[in-house]
Amino acid sequence: PALSLAPVIGETLAALGAKAVRKSVDRVMDRSRLGPSFPAREAHLLRIACRKARYMAEFFTEILGQPVARLARRMKAVQDVLGDIHDCDICLAHLRRAVALAPPGLFAELNRRRRAHVARFGRAWKMLEKATDRHA
Repeated sequence: PALSLAPVIGETLAALGAKAVRKSVDRVMDRSRLGPSFPAREAHLLRIACRKARYMAEFFTEILGQPVARLARRMKAVQDVLGDIHDCDICLAHLRRAVALAPPGLFAELNRRRRAHVARFGRAWKMLEKATDRHA
């Protein structure tokens, strides 16, 4: 009978996948210490790390199963909120350069929206932490 390598390859790929996902999640966690001011640049870098971790989790979902699929979904939720925050940051930066052209109240409205997105981030982050606890 022919020797089947499928179980060995599968186990190796699963171990490799788990290690890769864990490493990408660790990078997200390393970037997550934003503090109360939630600086625009650091939030954007966290968004990039979330996107990479999500892609890694999605890639290995079939091999690693439902916990990693959940992780990918929750990573996407965090990434989406960070994208909304980034949109506000970009708009605010453009307005600062053209302050004379800004309609009254626009700065206040963009800052209000940013604060609301930061609050949403907190909720999405808690859900992500639950997924990483199950995964890691």
